[in-house]
Order: sequence, then structure tokens, then C-alpha cells
Amino acid sequence: MRSWAHGWRRASDRGARDADAVPERVRRGRGLPFLMTVSLLVLTWVGITKVRTRVRVLELGQQITELTEQRALLLDRKRRLETERAFLRHPDRIRDEAMRRFDMIPAAPERIRRVQPTLSQARGS
Repeated sequence: MRSWAHGWRRASDRGARDADAVPERVRRGRGLPFLMTVSLLVLTWVGITKVRTRVRVLELGQQITELTEQRALLLDRKRRLETERAFLRHPDRIRDEAMRRFDMIPAAPERIRRVQPTLSQARGS
């Protein structure tokens, strides 16, 4: 069998073994560039997803802060309104307003009559 100096053999020589034969050239796999491209795309996708997730977390954190501030303002307003309501419903204030605005005076005890509901009114018919 003949060995060529450049390292190539003829197709007919493939089965024959020769001690002084030069090894065949190592072929690179055709799948390696594809695998690297897919790996690069996957890593890019993972990175973009991670960045989007962090941005979303920051947005939600800002929204939570704004809503917490709004809640505090609303609770303060509710507290002030409850205080005002308690003041406005106080019996002494109502009596003073009735006397001042409408010239009303408290009724004498002998003028107060209690009305008892009849049996048909108590049953709701």
C-alpha cells in the first residue's frame, strides 16, 4: 500500500493497514457550531429573562411603596373623620345646636308619652 506525503489516502486504501501510514485528518463535527449557537441563544434568553424579572420586582416594590403611603394617608383621613363624626354625634352638641338653631328646649317629663305598639304592629302585619 502506498502512503502519500500529504496525509490523504485513496478510497480503495481504507481497509488496508500500513505501519507507515499517516493518520487520517480529524474532521470537526458539523454540529458544534449549531450547538454553540443554540447555547448562546439559551444563555441570552436566560439573561434577558433574569433582567426582566428584576425590573418587574423593582416596579412592584415601587408600587408597594406608593400604595403603603396611600394607605397611611387614608388611615389618617379615616381617623380624622371618625373623630369628627364622634364630635358631631355627641348628645351635648346636638342639644346645643337644637337650642341655638331651632330655638328648641328640652321637653318636660310630663309632656313625654310612651306609645306601646299594638299586637298587630309587633308581629309586622
